[in-house]
Amino acid sequence: MTPPSLRIALFALTGMGNAVLRAVRAAGHEVVGLATRAEPGPYPYYPERNLAAEAKALGIPTWEGEGAETHLASCQPDVALVATYHRKIVRVPGLPDAIFNIHPSLLPAYQGANPYFWVLRHGVARTGVSVHILSDEIDAGEVVLAYPYEIAATETQGSLRLALAKLAATAALEVLRHIQSRTCFAPVHLPQATSSPAAPKVKDGDCLLRAGMSAVDAERLIRAATPYPGVRLAGTDMKVEALETILPRTPGESKPGSTWPAGQPADPTRVGFMVSDARLLLRVLPEHP
Repeated sequence: MTPPSLRIALFALTGMGNAVLRAVRAAGHEVVGLATRAEPGPYPYYPERNLAAEAKALGIPTWEGEGAETHLASCQPDVALVATYHRKIVRVPGLPDAIFNIHPSLLPAYQGANPYFWVLRHGVARTGVSVHILSDEIDAGEVVLAYPYEIAATETQGSLRLALAKLAATAALEVLRHIQSRTCFAPVHLPQATSSPAAPKVKDGDCLLRAGMSAVDAERLIRAATPYPGVRLAGTDMKVEALETILPRTPGESKPGSTWPAGQPADPTRVGFMVSDARLLLRVLPEHP
């Protein structure tokens, strides 16, 4: 006997939210309401339809801003899922007691707003998606599912967001399967660590390419900040991305932090930049209004 479909309240942002929305609907479940936000700029940094527009086109009631929890509770959902969200969710009568948050890292590592940037910035080899029961402390509830993902050598923040959105869709369906069948989640064995790196919001100073960096560190930074917010050369107004790295830096060359026109003939869209151990060839990106 096929278990009945579920009524789902979805808290989500464009990107991971689209993948989860499509997956649960394709599985026959009903999304009774969506809480999201109006995006102030390019998001989620890969080609994707705005989540609010997609939901409204499907006839799904959609709310942005404060009070969305009350609206969703009035829809009488069976399950509440969070697939990236921009603020702490207020618990109100009518929402399920257990709210499942799909977080884009292998918790407890990289709790916070932007795991995508920080795993690439730190050069870790593996990340993933974790599902935990929402708690009062951010990203600290009991983890019930974990899906690892091996980070490619050429991964950017944009490609990582897309890959983890696909994993999030798989995770959402597994949560719903357990709820439908009323089965317990298998224990998740979390890594034992004395400390776990955090994933705070990215600030302008986190995206500066500095003279003292190594070529490896510079390359990690550029991939972490591509396509957004982008990397700026310290001490300049130039926003850049990598074309290639020219190794090594030989004795007597310009000191770290030096810049020079690149290309033959000199191309204003290309610039050379000296880091501690290499000459970098970079593309100068246009400024967007």
